[in-house]
Amino acid sequence: MEFHDELLPGIELLIRKYPLKGADALHLSSALWLEKTVQEKVTFVASDESLLKAARSERLKIVNPQG
Repeated sequence: MEFHDELLPGIELLIRKYPLKGADALHLSSALWLEKTVQEKVTFVASDESLLKAARSERLKIVNPQG
C-alpha cells in the first residue's frame, strides 16, 4: 500500500477532532481522501464504535460488519 503525503493534514485534523488512534485516523482520512478523489460516495467499513461515530460525523456511509 502506498502512502500519500496529502493524507497528513487530514490525519492531524481528525486526531484533534475525534478520540481516534493513529491507525484509525489513517483509515478514516484515507476514506475521506478517496471520496474526494473519486467524487463519489464510498462505504466506510469498521467495527470500532468511536471510529464509526467519527466517520458518521464526517458524513460517510458506514457499515459495521459485526452488526
